[in-house]
Amino acid sequence: MPQANATPKGPSHVVWQRGNIHLMSVCQQVHDECAELLYGCNSFLLFVTFQGITFRFSWLLPSGLAPTRRYDFLELLPAKYLPLIKRAIINLDHVDSYTAMLKFNVSGKGLTQGLRKQVQRLVNALRTNADAANDDEKRLAKISIRVSNGNAFLDRDKSEIVRQKEGAIKVSEDLEVMLVPFGDLRGVREVQISGAVTDKFATSLKEKMMSLEKLDEAAIERSLKNLEMAPSPQLCVYGNDMT
Repeated sequence: MPQANATPKGPSHVVWQRGNIHLMSVCQQVHDECAELLYGCNSFLLFVTFQGITFRFSWLLPSGLAPTRRYDFLELLPAKYLPLIKRAIINLDHVDSYTAMLKFNVSGKGLTQGLRKQVQRLVNALRTNADAANDDEKRLAKISIRVSNGNAFLDRDKSEIVRQKEGAIKVSEDLEVMLVPFGDLRGVREVQISGAVTDKFATSLKEKMMSLEKLDEAAIERSLKNLEMAPSPQLCVYGNDMT
């Protein structure tokens, strides 16, 4: 069966060992058992941006090379397989307003709102039902969330004072707002949150995600409706189109 292993570069780079999946076509029982192993025991490397949720698939060749392809995560997998996923490494990229305008033609609160919508879509796909939250085998096993708030090289060259000022603004006004939907993932056995978030907020969110307390389904529905009904951000179009 295909396997996903973290490389020496760390959990941000996962390489799959390709296998033969014809075994899954033997019968329904074998298919279901293999599917649980395939999707439940491997780590899925996901990147959440304003544009969508991307699954980065790297596989190992006999030569030692590891080519990479990127897929739309929610379009790639049928809905019946999403609940089988138990391990995910989620990278959330919140770029600065200038970069966002160049890449997505949006900035400010529109960028924050768009990223939160993508996080909510991912949470809805991974969230287990209330009954499964108390079943240890059906609970999410490990969720790692890595938050970045801009270009790592540019951020490294900024002065400490500027970084502290900008970081405080981003965390208090943007990042916490975008990460709130992750609190709807309950019963996660292991949670890791790192990057551009405060220790206090990371600890609070981690406790929510590992809690077995049932969610208020009505509140979730209201939150989804509010996101859907929120007005689209106004776009600023330059004279020359940028790709």
